Amino acid sequence: MTDVASSTSSLGAPAPAHPLRRIETVALVLLAVLLGAAVIDDVVRQVGIDKRILLDKRTYRREFPTAVTKHIFVNPGKRDTLDIACAHLPGATDRGCLMLTGPSQRVTTRNVVGSYRLPRRHPDKYRYRYRCAGLALERGLCPHGAAPR
Repeated sequence: MTDVASSTSSLGAPAPAHPLRRIETVALVLLAVLLGAAVIDDVVRQVGIDKRILLDKRTYRREFPTAVTKHIFVNPGKRDTLDIACAHLPGATDRGCLMLTGPSQRVTTRNVVGSYRLPRRHPDKYRYRYRCAGLALERGLCPHGAAPR
């Protein structure tokens, strides 16, 4: 009789691999492929976001040529391609924010679809926004609408 825990058969040849081991190996290989695909997808997505940010900064410089362009802060959209770019305006006590959308492939700038202003030292929160225009006004992103503060 052969011992079940023995790794060799009665003839001295190695015992055949357990079928559960094959299933585990296939599962691990599939998991590795899935993880690799997720990493590649994430890298490609980040490269696309970085390209959008560069185009958003270029568009901001086109719309506000006198703005302090060294510090343009871009908040890329999470699920869509609507980005918000803000920078300090020279001689003003506020920041100008643009809402940008459109393709980021084979273009030099993106489309400005809305704008609003923020006080210089306040975060981009609903209660601080004013002078909304375009999409910002349509979506009700300013508590005071289009009227200046």
